[in-house]
Amino acid sequence: MTALYIIGAFSVFISLFSGFFNHTDRPKLRLLAKLTASLLFLAVALVAVLNAKTEAIYYVFILAALIFGMLGDLFLVIGKGLASEGGEPLFRIFGISTFLIGHIFYVALFFHIAGTFNYFLIFLIVIFPILLLVLTKLGFLKPKNYELALCMVYGVVLGLMAASVINLYLYTQTTRTLLIMIAGLLFAFSDSCLSIRMFKPNPKMSLKIFLIYAILSTYYTAQVIFAISIAV
Repeated sequence: MTALYIIGAFSVFISLFSGFFNHTDRPKLRLLAKLTASLLFLAVALVAVLNAKTEAIYYVFILAALIFGMLGDLFLVIGKGLASEGGEPLFRIFGISTFLIGHIFYVALFFHIAGTFNYFLIFLIVIFPILLLVLTKLGFLKPKNYELALCMVYGVVLGLMAASVINLYLYTQTTRTLLIMIAGLLFAFSDSCLSIRMFKPNPKMSLKIFLIYAILSTYYTAQVIFAISIAV
């Protein structure tokens, strides 16, 4: 387990360099840092599989979610600073869509394990897209026309992520499900910040820097915890 913690810590640490390269406008180094950090959380999962204390379906779904999360992240980075101007929207759509697929793997797995659902958690599934819609109508967020529907779907999936991890812990209170709940809530927070980062026009530099590091620290910590949970 010590190796998992060390590799995971390096993943989170290196991810912060991508934040520095982001606000200093060095997209190639940012991409390299993101790729390295993502490969490290995948390494955590692969090492954890060697000591897996779960059924195969668990680590297969976790690995799939991690891979799609990594791809989504890389697509967004390429679209932001490395793609041609005309290619940026395509990479943004690829990035958001691939992230969504990763989320769906997580949500499907956690609902499958729980086997039941606390209907009081429906409000979480509803509140995220409503908040995104309200912020859009107020002009705080300004997704492009082709992104609005995807933004709403993203909100629903964020709500599902939060609901699925809380629901799982309510019905199965173990060390693993506690870790899953913590990781899932960090993930939801990170993605909420990401929505603001992507769709808020011309944010102040102080807000931009805060969002960059808030997203990176919580997202990579969440992915590392999900990976470690395979061996718990």
